[in-house]
Amino acid sequence: VIIGQYVNETTNKVYLFATAYNNVNGVRSTSSDNFIYELDLSTNVKKTLVTGGFLNFNQSFPVIGINLVEDLLFFTDNLNPPRKIKIICTREEGFPLEVKLFEE
Repeated sequence: VIIGQYVNETTNKVYLFATAYNNVNGVRSTSSDNFIYELDLSTNVKKTLVTGGFLNFNQSFPVIGINLVEDLLFFTDNLNPPRKIKIICTREEGFPLEVKLFEE
């Protein structure tokens, strides 16, 4: 389930935040079914940027306040502390993006 999205009109890419986990009480997810995707609207190619239980996404707490500043994607869901990922594209085609998760 998509719980947040950010459209970058300059690059024609959409960043999608998704999870299969839901708990209205905010109980921590132990599942790895949490994802941040990058969808290129020009090519319709979807890349997984980050996946793992450490994201602790929850369908009852949508990702809001999403902003992209240069190569930093900031987001919060009112469950976890505000976070950001740094997206660094490699120079050679065919290599995945290098993504690092930082907590404020």
